[in-house]
Amino acid sequence: MKVIVTGGSGKVGKAVIEVLAGRGHEVLNLDRRPAYDRPAKFIYIDLRDRARLQPIMEQAEAIVHMGEIPDVGVGHYTDEEVFGSNCTSTSLVFQLAAELKYKRILYTSSIHVYGLGDGYRKWSILPVDESYPVASSNSYGAAKVALENYGRLLCERKGCSIAAFRLPGVSVGDVHEHWLDGLDAQKHFPAHLSIYIRSSDIGECFAQALERQKPGFEIYNISAKEVSCGIPLREGIEKFCPELPRLPADWPKYKSPYLWDKAHAHFGWEPKWNILDLFRQKYGRDPQPKLD
Repeated sequence: MKVIVTGGSGKVGKAVIEVLAGRGHEVLNLDRRPAYDRPAKFIYIDLRDRARLQPIMEQAEAIVHMGEIPDVGVGHYTDEEVFGSNCTSTSLVFQLAAELKYKRILYTSSIHVYGLGDGYRKWSILPVDESYPVASSNSYGAAKVALENYGRLLCERKGCSIAAFRLPGVSVGDVHEHWLDGLDAQKHFPAHLSIYIRSSDIGECFAQALERQKPGFEIYNISAKEVSCGIPLREGIEKFCPELPRLPADWPKYKSPYLWDKAHAHFGWEPKWNILDLFRQKYGRDPQPKLD
């Protein structure tokens, strides 16, 4: 399949492109940052320019759209620039893909749609599936909510196939030994509950979602199978975050409360990379932080 990846020059984009190319797909990387170290043709473009974007999109049949300002507080963008730019570029990408009758559209949404990415809102339900209430707390999350709704509208009116992935924090690069060693010494329990996803697992997830197409609009949470914290999850919540809801009594020590069951059910994906597995390979045990 000929697939466009927007924003493919970033670290996550590189992982996605490498997985897609490795599975035999022909990939075009559309970005404003040159990148020639990946198996994809690079094309410089501003995604808000329909006159330039449409001829390029006419060459493909599916798209993985990541080409947005990636968060608030990045560079010197104001809130209105983040919201306005992301809504303009993504709505155009969606509209063109619908007009060109693309086989599949994948969109990188965010945990920010729940208001859970920046610490302004507390978790109201645990664990979290795709029915969790939407309540964005910044302009980045607000744009994601608006664009998910626009994608849903296009699916209803144009018969598109769109999958939106609400990503948590992304792990890229090497894991240093001192980071693993620090899991035994950990005394702080993070409010974001140490939920994450590895870039390589995002690539595998996107590839499987492209290849197992599903009609209509669907939302997916995805994460690593376990959190990246040395403190067991239920114990950490009870001791450090008593205001949060409790997990079930039989919840496994480190299992991620950000559920990916739907992605597994719809196209067979499950995460492979897990930071705690690296710790166990090194020490032959789980972390043992000494809490006061």
